[in-house]
Amino acid sequence: MPDGMGTSMAISNYLGVLLVLILSYPVVLVAANMIAYGDVAKQRWSRRVNWVYAVLGAVAFVMHMQTEVFYGRELYEWLESQK
Repeated sequence: MPDGMGTSMAISNYLGVLLVLILSYPVVLVAANMIAYGDVAKQRWSRRVNWVYAVLGAVAFVMHMQTEVFYGRELYEWLESQK
């Protein structure tokens, strides 16, 4: 590899959003159930939180799958130049 330099790890912003959604979902769901008073209100808020997280997660997943990330471009170019 040229100069011993490697490509830094790449992460798409959408993957970061997915990770935040996954980590924050239980906290938000418990908070919504603690704030809501009564069984009907808890079900209503749980359903709303579930739908919001499902839609946001699906959008972030689709957008993440549309991104192109190149790992090791410098290594690839160096190997091509060796031919």
